[in-house]
Amino acid sequence: MKALNSLVRLYKWRLDEKRRQLAELYAIRDGFENKLRDIEAAVIREQSIVNSASPRDPDLAYSYGAFAQAAIMQRENIQRSIASLDENLQA
Repeated sequence: MKALNSLVRLYKWRLDEKRRQLAELYAIRDGFENKLRDIEAAVIREQSIVNSASPRDPDLAYSYGAFAQAAIMQRENIQRSIASLDENLQA
């Protein structure tokens, strides 16, 4: 009977460890989703600044282009990370 109690305790500890790891993965995924929302908000904010500026300001348009490219790259990297996390969560 003592061996059975030890075995149950061992499997309970393993289950708790897996739950903790799963919670960490979900927290990381939520963080990535928050970053995606922040990037989208920044893009919208920058677009409104460019649209409200003088149309003859080429520096602003050039700066926005560089910003937009960086935002796209960040978004793609985060989406790949989320896809990778989803695979780990499925496992």
